[in-house]
Amino acid sequence: SLLLYLASRPGQTATKEQVAEDLWPDLDAEQSANSFHQTVYFLRREITPEVDASRGFAEVIPVEGEIVYLDPELVHIDSVAFVRQARALASKPGASATAMNLLASYRGTFAPEFVYEDWASTWRLHSHRVFLELTEVTADMTSAEGRPADSVAILTHALGVDPDAIDLLPRLVRGLAATGAQASARSAFALYAERYRMDFDLEPPRFEEVLDATEHRPRRLSR
Repeated sequence: SLLLYLASRPGQTATKEQVAEDLWPDLDAEQSANSFHQTVYFLRREITPEVDASRGFAEVIPVEGEIVYLDPELVHIDSVAFVRQARALASKPGASATAMNLLASYRGTFAPEFVYEDWASTWRLHSHRVFLELTEVTADMTSAEGRPADSVAILTHALGVDPDAIDLLPRLVRGLAATGAQASARSAFALYAERYRMDFDLEPPRFEEVLDATEHRPRRLSR
């Protein structure tokens, strides 16, 4: 909990008070302080089993006064690196190949085992939104470059990660149609139409309207 809590924080930093309030809200000050110090000790031991006799445990999780953080030189956080790289790609036209590799590295939302913890939800939603935005941008980019099969691969991966991302389905329909896979395109459209009716209680656009849509023009990732 503490490791993922710090990973979800801006700059991977928090105060002891913030940690206590979010991880041990039912404990008094003395109990939460004791839990904090024990947790830091055991977490350091788990992360860094090798002990330097002169230094003790490596300062993977330094505690300086009231501040605790993850040392960025010693700890790599996949979701933080993903968001940073995705934002960097926003200013790099023609980076579809790099973006495809980055998207393929995304396998699911942050800390799913803590789905009901408020402290995890903000970072989970933010990092996943960045993933979906980069998916849209890269799918549009590869489609505009005349590579509809790559667009289909990108969208199929994203829908495998997040089956509820129905806004991606019209792009998938167009991509499949552009590759000549008309039966698959109509199958994807049928799924889109079903979800559209279920979510909005409205009739969806017709198949031909989805194919002719213009909202899929390439765009840059928002900052």
